[in-house]
Order: sequence, then C-alpha cells, then structure tokens
Amino acid sequence: PRRGVKGHLETMKPLKNYDNYIKFRNLLGKQRFTRKTSTVTYWRDRKEILPLKGVKCRSCGTVQYPIVRVCYECGSKDDFDEVRLAKRGTIFTFTLDHLAGGEYYATPIPRVVVELEGGGRVFVEMTDCNPDEVRIGMPVELTFRIIHESGGFYHYYWKARPVREKKEGK
Repeated sequence: PRRGVKGHLETMKPLKNYDNYIKFRNLLGKQRFTRKTSTVTYWRDRKEILPLKGVKCRSCGTVQYPIVRVCYECGSKDDFDEVRLAKRGTIFTFTLDHLAGGEYYATPIPRVVVELEGGGRVFVEMTDCNPDEVRIGMPVELTFRIIHESGGFYHYYWKARPVREKKEGK
C-alpha cells in the first residue's frame, strides 16, 4: 500500500545514532585514512613541536605558530624573532568533531584553538574533559601526549586540558 511521506514518518524506527546509519548504508569505509608518521618531518619540525616555539614579527609584534616566513598581520617577510610560547591560555574557538581518521565517533572529539598567554594561537585536540563542558574563554593548559602510533614510531603532540587548580590544604 502507498503510505506517502506522512505514513513513512509515522512508522519509521529511529536509529540510536548516526554511526549506526552510516554503517548500515556502508557510507563510510573503515580504511579511508591511514595514519602515517614521518621521522624526517618530526626531525625537521623538532624546533617548533617539542619546545613549542613560534615567531614574533619584528615589524608589528604579532606572535605566530607554527613558524612561518610571511607575517599574516602586516605581510613582512623573513623578519621574525623565535619565541618560546606559553603553555597556558584560553579557548578562542572550538568544534566538536565526530569524524576522525575515517571513523565516526558517537562521543565527539573537541578540537580547539587556544589563544596563548603572551600571544599566538595553536589548534589542538582537547583532553581530560567532557565535550559538553568545552566553552569559549575556558582556561586551558597544554600537555604533551601521544597522538598515534605508526610503523613502530609514537607521534607526540600538544593537547589542551582544563587548567588543574590546586586544592586548598595540599
């Protein structure tokens, strides 16, 4: 019998989450994305990744990360001083990402842009936090964590977590 749209809506069975739908419809292949780690790239970028260094423009004073050759604020070229960036700041903006590495996650991964104390912004994942608690202006600190493993090489990078306050009396 013909039910029409209204009839289908009245008899539909909702799925628990989008993950079930895309698996049922085979819309997202599991092997779409392979995480790779390059020891050469890691070595080349060791100055900015491990110690978290950026640059400060000599012309306008803008702090930037990652290290660049042209200032995005004033356009000056190759006129920078290297600076160590702060490991604390506040969330400038964020997104809750359900897709990571070609897979759908029912619990989203918070990805944040942190405005660092002293200048500069860095785009990182959030950790040690319920995704529902992430807010613009939230104080965070950077922590060095494993991002993934590939070919026997562990890739580390910075993640943000809520600032841990010391409890009184301790």
